[in-house]
Amino acid sequence: GGERLWACEGDVLVVPYGDQHAMGGTETADEISLVELFDPPPWRTLPVLHHGDGGRRTDIVCGYLHSEHPLFNPVLHALPSLFLVRPPEGPAAAWIRSSVEYALATASPVPQDDPTATRLSALVLLETLRLHLATAPAIDTGWLAALTDPVLAPAMAQLHAAPHGVDLGPLKP
Repeated sequence: GGERLWACEGDVLVVPYGDQHAMGGTETADEISLVELFDPPPWRTLPVLHHGDGGRRTDIVCGYLHSEHPLFNPVLHALPSLFLVRPPEGPAAAWIRSSVEYALATASPVPQDDPTATRLSALVLLETLRLHLATAPAIDTGWLAALTDPVLAPAMAQLHAAPHGVDLGPLKP
């Protein structure tokens, strides 16, 4: 009942706040909860779902990244609740695709015990956000708007480089 986005091969759909969503194709179909289609955890290997009859094959790789960082605080709502990133052909798209392929090929039976999986997921997310912000419409308010402000952007860069102590010098009115 919400916004419908059409994804193509290589696209990344981001649901930054974990909002409930539905995936489907061009034909109308009954909604089925994903929980009903998988065996309950714990899983010995990453689960693979084969579902549906007929139609063209669609491979979807889903990931989940949790953080206590303010970016993931739903109160901020700095990002839309759902957005599509279509990496332009070139190094960024190739890197995202190869990172996902690498993660799938080397997946640990218990992903949370694999530090590479966590770091790789975070890097893919950062690149996806970078691509989104580079092409998203201008944001006039909030901390994302500060990233393009000529005064605030350098101050934020210093704060993020050394969050435990930054001398910003004298404040100017």
